[in-house]
Amino acid sequence: MNWIFRLDSLSIIKKYTQDLYLQDRLVSWHRWHMLVGLLGLLLPGFLEVWMLGSFTSENFLRGLFWGGLFRVFVLHNAVFLINSWGCHRFVGYRRNETKDFSRNNIYLFPFILGEAWHNNHHANQYSANNSQVWWELDPHFWLLKVAEKCGLVWELKDANKN
Repeated sequence: MNWIFRLDSLSIIKKYTQDLYLQDRLVSWHRWHMLVGLLGLLLPGFLEVWMLGSFTSENFLRGLFWGGLFRVFVLHNAVFLINSWGCHRFVGYRRNETKDFSRNNIYLFPFILGEAWHNNHHANQYSANNSQVWWELDPHFWLLKVAEKCGLVWELKDANKN
């Protein structure tokens, strides 16, 4: 999982998505991501205190643990699972010929949903939709479609429509 800590994500954004790199809001947001991450750990503790109506260390720590630390632990390990083992080794199937070892892994679908169709993602990196056949469900894409209808996301790319 060491690869994730060596990423120079701003240079990756500049190289592969120049249009995003030119957006000042995105670059500014990127510069503050550590603070945002820290707040994402702490805010669930304060939310727990607020919901229960009493500021005790037990309430705060419970929110911090379950809503902050445990949530991030599960999310990061799902990402590590996809990129370090689950979809880049010899488990799964290859629907598309790519220059890497990416695989679609149906066994990981219950845990990482649409990200399990990783070979599809590598074949069509611009596409927000990772599914290519009816049974490759992609709930992440469905959520993006709802966000698009609400005006929060726009110009979604779908390789299945092109």
